[in-house]
Amino acid sequence: MRIPLWLALGIIIVAQAVLLWNEASRLSPTYDEPAHLVAGLEAWRTGRCDLYDVNPPLFRLWSAIPAVVGGAEVPMLPDDPANVPGSRTEFKRGQAFLIQYRQQGMQWLIAARRMNMLWAVLGTLGVFGLGLELTGRPVVGLLASLVWAFNPNILGHGILLTGDVPAAAAGAWFSFAAVRACRLGTWASAARAGGWLGLAVLTKFTLAVLVPLLPVLAWLARRSSRPWLPPWPRLAMGCARMVVLLAAAWIVLAAGYRFQGIGRPLGDFQFISRALTGHEGQAMRPGNLFRGSRLSRVPVPLPASLVQGIDNQWQDFDHPQRSYWRGRWQVGGWWWFYLAALSVKLPLGLLAMLAVSAPAWALRRPFWAACLLPTLWLIAVVSAKTNMNEHVRYLWVVLPWLSVMAAAGWDFANRIVRGLLIAGTAWVVAAGLTCWPWGISYSNELVGGIHQTWRVLAGSNVDWDQGWIAARRWLEDHRAKSSPPIFAHRPSPGVLEAIGVAYTEPDSGLLDQDPPVRCRVLVSTQDRLENAAYQAWWPPVERIGCCIEVYEASSEELAAYAYHLVQLHPPLP
Repeated sequence: MRIPLWLALGIIIVAQAVLLWNEASRLSPTYDEPAHLVAGLEAWRTGRCDLYDVNPPLFRLWSAIPAVVGGAEVPMLPDDPANVPGSRTEFKRGQAFLIQYRQQGMQWLIAARRMNMLWAVLGTLGVFGLGLELTGRPVVGLLASLVWAFNPNILGHGILLTGDVPAAAAGAWFSFAAVRACRLGTWASAARAGGWLGLAVLTKFTLAVLVPLLPVLAWLARRSSRPWLPPWPRLAMGCARMVVLLAAAWIVLAAGYRFQGIGRPLGDFQFISRALTGHEGQAMRPGNLFRGSRLSRVPVPLPASLVQGIDNQWQDFDHPQRSYWRGRWQVGGWWWFYLAALSVKLPLGLLAMLAVSAPAWALRRPFWAACLLPTLWLIAVVSAKTNMNEHVRYLWVVLPWLSVMAAAGWDFANRIVRGLLIAGTAWVVAAGLTCWPWGISYSNELVGGIHQTWRVLAGSNVDWDQGWIAARRWLEDHRAKSSPPIFAHRPSPGVLEAIGVAYTEPDSGLLDQDPPVRCRVLVSTQDRLENAAYQAWWPPVERIGCCIEVYEASSEELAAYAYHLVQLHPPLP
């Protein structure tokens, strides 16, 4: 008996939602999340999007609604450098928010995560629609939606208060709407596609680089819609619809910023990036390359906060960041980093499906326009910024397109191919379920799984402070007075407050005790990678979750690290 299409898709969505809902309360606050939450609060309270302007505001505005309704306020800093170009106070304010509201702040963050997870569910629907629109086969859409929904990276990042998964979901819907607009050839369908493009850019600036690819869709439209028209009128109609698409995208984008700062003269901006100040080799010196030129009076048709945010983001790219690959740290990165990292972070089942389905997506123009070219273009753009080879999550925007291409081989009606695609899909689903809720740390079998990812990658690819709730549960199991003293390398300020772990500065009398006593030390994987001194303690005597390592050391050894440690106190029964 065949399962109805709507029921199969509903089962996928419900299973995905249940996993994400429960995961939201299992992970401690990651590095960026408190900053995004207070930026969303600030936007609701003041009507401005200046805080955390290197990311657009849509997902923050949506996710911050529970905290706004609950009466949360954005903490003010005593040394807040307001209106100073390049000031990035969102991270300090985020930590101050957790310290001020403590466990209530964590509850608001969990609620924000559960709001944000709806983007991942929306992505499941978008991937299904794109697969169906490109092939006309519901099974292709179902396989693609399964690969997306249970991808370990989507299960891991789908609840985080960041823009990566929302951008991927909006990008999937834009591709679906654009392909549909090409087929229908109507003004309304072009406007809908433009609306989704505007929403996509409102979730992540990276998706603005899709705009140069729009002529490819016009070329596709000339072939697909109104075939009775001569070629040139057909092309003209396609270009006209492209203008409608861009106009709709601009309206949605500007509305997301409440039309603030639209038309501001280019010369009135205060920039800090080298590209827009013209100050080569001088970091953070404000200026404006266009001031005093003929372009100075040109009105900028974009929101002022968006322009300043892009400038701040480019300023980040001016300074090489530390990069890590296979045990090696260096300042600056490698052009091949993201390609290599994807080979580690993507499930082998998905990679196998892409290989099996290659003839289906490589030889068809609709797949080129809707999936392949956007994927290659975005990977190239992100890889070009070698000063910041750090977060593979920047490329989660391509996962909807990879999922659809992976399922496209079903169109061959070949039993062997279909059997391989079913096996690959099962592999992806199994990978997602077996590593849940630690999908942030996922790596495929070539590396060895979540506990071995650190051998290849670091940072948000492995340990982003998400493991401290598991550490709290571990502490609850060590209530006995006979338990040795427990210390931890300091997590981000506010994290222990938010999850309800009691801590103090290290007891100097204990550290100076003679004879020394044995102690236990909790060190996150990222802290171990960044501090060579901890390497001498390897291997850990125990692991907590995916990324908290437990070591044994004497109080005499710990005395040298006292500045970097806090003493943890197991809760009373």
